[in-house]
Amino acid sequence: MGGKKQRKPGKGKEKTERKTAKAAEKRARRDDKKLDREDDIDAILASIQKEEAKKVAVTIDENVPPPSPRCNCTVSPS
Repeated sequence: MGGKKQRKPGKGKEKTERKTAKAAEKRARRDDKKLDREDDIDAILASIQKEEAKKVAVTIDENVPPPSPRCNCTVSPS
């Protein structure tokens, strides 16, 4: 019958250390992103206001040629 396989000592410990280091790096990156967003709230609000102003702005074009005549129109009784 098969017996237990003997593992090399310390291999699990190395893996655990790598995983914890990787998790810590991920947490640090997430925290950095959160801080950046909070610091730039004023800049974000300003950019949103500029975009909304562009949407609301009315432009008037002068000296525009008249529209071309429409063709293929049909009159249907209602």
